[in-house]
Order: sequence, then C-alpha cells, then structure tokens
Amino acid sequence: MRAPLIIGAAMIASACHAGGNAEETRPTAQRDFQVGAFDRIALGGSPNVIVAVGGAPSVHAEGDAELIQRLEVAVQDGQLRIGYREGSSHWFSFRNHRPVTIHVTVPSLAGAQIGGSGDMRIDRVQGPSFSGQIGGSGDMEIGTLAVGQANFSIAGSGGIRGAGRAESAMASIAGSGDIDLGALEVGDATLSIVGSGGINIRATRTAAVEIRGSGDVNVAGPARCTISKAGSGDVHCGG
Repeated sequence: MRAPLIIGAAMIASACHAGGNAEETRPTAQRDFQVGAFDRIALGGSPNVIVAVGGAPSVHAEGDAELIQRLEVAVQDGQLRIGYREGSSHWFSFRNHRPVTIHVTVPSLAGAQIGGSGDMRIDRVQGPSFSGQIGGSGDMEIGTLAVGQANFSIAGSGGIRGAGRAESAMASIAGSGDIDLGALEVGDATLSIVGSGGINIRATRTAAVEIRGSGDVNVAGPARCTISKAGSGDVHCGG
C-alpha cells in the first residue's frame, strides 16, 4: 500500500508546484475607480484593502488581471462597497490567482466592515465614533483611533486590532474571533463573548463583561469590573 501513497504524495506536490507557477506567470493589472463621497467601507470576498484617511476620495486596485476585471466598486448611501462580481462564470476559481490589493483614500471614516476572508488596514480614525465589523475570517487593523465611541463586533473567526484612545468602547464576539485592543485606552468598556473568542482591552473607569462559553477576556488598567459568566471562560480584570 505504500507505493500508491508515495505516488499520490508526489502528484500532490507536483500539482502544488504547478499551481504556484501558474500564479507567478499570470498577468497583472492596475485600475482606478471613480467614486463619490463616502465615510464607510464594506469589503466582500478576498481582496485586501489599505485605507489612508485624510485625502480626497479615491480607489486604486492592483493585482491579478482577471480578478481586477471581476472587481466591483460602488458607493451606495455613503458606503463604499468592494467585492467581486458574482455569477459571471460557474467554473471560475480564485485559486492560483495573485491577490488583489485595493488602496482607498477617504477624508474621514466612520465605519468599516468585512464579509469574507479579505483583510483591511486603516492608518488612522478620528471623529465622534467608529464602528468595525467582521463577518467571516478576515482581519482588520486600525493604526490609531481617537474617537468618542468605538464599537467592534465579530461573527466568525476574524480578528480586529486597534490602538489609540476612546471615551467608551463596545466589543462583542460570536464565534472564535479575537479582538485585541490592548493598545487602546478607553474610559468605559462593554464586552461580550458567545463562543470561544478572546478580547483584550485597557479601561480606566468601568468594564462590564459577559461570557457565554469558553471565551477569555482580559481588562488591563484600573477599571471597576462587573462580570456575568456561564461556561468555562475566564475574565482577568486589573493589573
């Protein structure tokens, strides 16, 4: 039985090598999209987005030429929506395609959401409030936050990371995601987990924590914590 197994392994290795070569030789392209005013971003699918806050609205995409052709970018009700066109080919596969990176510039940003496996990196956010949401396995990173209210939520296995300051923050996870706000200092925090996710934050006044499942919450700083827990999850408050 070992000979077929060895042959099978060799075939898999050969296929992986061929797939890698196909990705390396695929043509690339760049494209600029004309967009109107927006202050929120919604990402669907697998593109990666880099957001620069503080300039005129613009969208520039680069990567695999075929994926660029399938890319849809539009502004609806003040929200920039980014994703791939659906239903154009039943047999189309995203495998062996170079990833697409989309560079977005926006004067100010009030919210961002990811639905899928794409990642989003935001350099800075300043204003009265900001909302970050993930539904899926994507990751969101905010370099510096300076807001009154910050709201973060994950449904799935994605991750959110942020730094800076906020008067108050709400963070919730349904699933196995991770919200790392250890470099974000807030006055009041409201935190909840349903599942096995994890939340890390620094609070200076109060922290209300609720866990249903095996999730973990760590609250650094001098905040006074109130805890509601059902399951094997852990809460560490203070320090």
